Amino acid sequence: MISHDFILHDCLARGIRRRPLAGLLAAALAVPFAAPVTAAALNPPQATTIDAQTSAQNLNQAWQIANDASVDVHNVRGSVVVSAGDAGQATLSGELGAGSKLVVSGDTHRLDLRVESPDQDHGWFSKRGPQADSNLVLKVPAGVSLRLELVSADGRVSGIDGKSLNVECVSGKVTLESGAPQVEVECVSGDVTYRATRADGNSRSHLQTVSGDIAASGVGGRVKLETVSGRAHADGKEVQEFEAGSVSGNVELAAALGAHGRIRAETMSGDIRLLLPPDASAHFEAETFSGSIRTDYGTVKTPQYGPGSSLDVDDCTPMPITRLSISRSLCIRGVKSESPVPMANVVTNSRS
Repeated sequence: MISHDFILHDCLARGIRRRPLAGLLAAALAVPFAAPVTAAALNPPQATTIDAQTSAQNLNQAWQIANDASVDVHNVRGSVVVSAGDAGQATLSGELGAGSKLVVSGDTHRLDLRVESPDQDHGWFSKRGPQADSNLVLKVPAGVSLRLELVSADGRVSGIDGKSLNVECVSGKVTLESGAPQVEVECVSGDVTYRATRADGNSRSHLQTVSGDIAASGVGGRVKLETVSGRAHADGKEVQEFEAGSVSGNVELAAALGAHGRIRAETMSGDIRLLLPPDASAHFEAETFSGSIRTDYGTVKTPQYGPGSSLDVDDCTPMPITRLSISRSLCIRGVKSESPVPMANVVTNSRS
């Protein structure tokens, strides 16, 4: 065993002397710190391919892009998470699944990321797709316009407030939190959850899924929800135009109507619930083919023969007009609570 005395003696023999702690600290402080990487030090996106043929590969890329750049992300399977990051740059992390390649292209004003199989010829439904999930985590400036194309993958977006947000999904869950004035979501199979962090009379949101539920909150301006088999729900402070439809599912809205606003909702087999402010003054028209109507406005009429019922209330005060047409049941409530309440086939037009 080598003793401490021998080690010290050997160091002294080599001319190495112990330095006082103060001297060590002074020497350390004299060394300049490395400057953090800035957007100016990064390069714009260029055409390149990252391969993960035999095993998964960790991603750690960064590019310089404009704060209002267009960003497109395509993933066949796995997940895509996009959030607001530092101005002037995009950073990519996560994992590229085995048997996949990431094709990168673009420039300062455009970034395109596409996950493909190594032998894929630019098509979602080629003979061979990636054999493992690729999970992409992307941070971009908040002001970018974002487009996601997902096949069998979940998508999550937060903090993106650029001109537009567009999502196309074949199978997967989509969760969005954005202040973009134009939002378009089209899914074949999967739930859509959207929270508008900023909305006004010029905002437009169009969310649709064939098989799945739609939940939209904080919306304003023009709102359209469509689902074949699922529930469509929306709530907001004030909408200018609301349109919703479901073949088999409930439709719900809780919001006030702007001047000359309009609401239309239809369901073949489901309930419609409409929650309006208690002082709403409107023209209401509603009918059911095989259901009931409950309302805080006017009196429901029931035919002497046959199923169904109707409602026709006209308040001449210049306020919204609501028209509803339902197959099962309708509920129109005037309450102060902002909590969402369900609804059935409805059309509402403001007269102010």
